[in-house]
Amino acid sequence: LLSAKTRKNDSLRCPKTDKLDPKSIAKTYYSHSLHNSHKQETIYHELRELSRYYEDVLVHIRKDKVAFRA
Repeated sequence: LLSAKTRKNDSLRCPKTDKLDPKSIAKTYYSHSLHNSHKQETIYHELRELSRYYEDVLVHIRKDKVAFRA
């Protein structure tokens, strides 16, 4: 909604916004910029999961090294 607000403020005149707000929100939603941010969130989510998995594997490796030395 913040990006919709900034797009609305780009116009020179300030018309009544009752009918224009849904249009500007829809244009912002369907624009390419919002889809990219959703894609980035998905990528960061996947990276967090992989990072947690990597840390878990490292813990198991350390435990196996200790057990092997013992």
